Amino acid sequence: MLTAYQRTLIDRLPVEGQPHYMKNGVAVPYAEQDIQELAELPLQYARSSANKRAIILHGAPGAGKTHAGMERLKALVGDDRKKEATYAVISYDEHGAIYDIPEYNTALQDLARSAKLDQVGQETPVTDIPLEARQQLWLDFQPLSQRIRSVTLKQALHNGQNLYVDTTSSSKGVLMLIDTLRDLDYKEIEIWSYCGPFEVAQDRIEQRLRPTSPDDLFKKRVGAYEMLPALIKYADRVSITVNDSNFVEPEEFARYENAQYVWGRPDLAESVLCRLVDERGRYHDAAIEQYGPTEGDALRKAYMAALQATEVALTDCLDSLQPRHPQEMGFDI
Repeated sequence: MLTAYQRTLIDRLPVEGQPHYMKNGVAVPYAEQDIQELAELPLQYARSSANKRAIILHGAPGAGKTHAGMERLKALVGDDRKKEATYAVISYDEHGAIYDIPEYNTALQDLARSAKLDQVGQETPVTDIPLEARQQLWLDFQPLSQRIRSVTLKQALHNGQNLYVDTTSSSKGVLMLIDTLRDLDYKEIEIWSYCGPFEVAQDRIEQRLRPTSPDDLFKKRVGAYEMLPALIKYADRVSITVNDSNFVEPEEFARYENAQYVWGRPDLAESVLCRLVDERGRYHDAAIEQYGPTEGDALRKAYMAALQATEVALTDCLDSLQPRHPQEMGFDI
């Protein structure tokens, strides 16, 4: 049972997004009642949890966290429908609010038909629909999907449900969310973190139905690695997994509990980190092409500094091979 103070905390959470979507550059209003109904769709069989748990996905755009995380969640709840009903999936993209908006789905299928494709699903790799058209459609519905997700989150918190949060986790906002969850008596707050090569991430983003923006690809990649050390210290449990390919099972290589390293695969951790460092040239070239030399150089330096912070955070795991200085990993920033 929530206290009056806890209910106030939930009500004071910011309402994100806007009650409209865009069509041909014009805002189309969306009724608040319709937003509420769409927000409650994933909660229609909601059950409260006696020991509330929150799972927050973390990783750069294109790290494959959405697909891998959902498979992991399905394995966690299994065939237990009652247990499944205790989890609220909070996302405004895949497995989330945007795919509950009828107008978005209609527009998406119109795009598919224009490309002479059969009906497509939210995780179907797509290249026949022009990238620019997919990006614009996502941008048109982003404000509304954010609003719906925001309402769903508040309702799930009032319900006392477990949370499965698949939203941007590369800013300090995720730390504020964790603080709020602790005030709401969430006993277990777990981070499922995913990483993968830059070029694989770029390819995943460009192939999916709901591609993200260049800023997400480049800048949130920096933000994700900057944020990982803080999440290791902040959450109750953190698992870090590499997801290098759509055709190979993800591999976990480090696990932390209460900010302490408890398990890992140091050989894999070192291999992953070395590959991330080695890709700096490709990241730099792509950033210059996107933003020009001045901002591209700044992004490269920020990316390398973020990877260095991640290497320090993984020290306990890597030390079981041998201690290594950041310069030995190639951090010539």
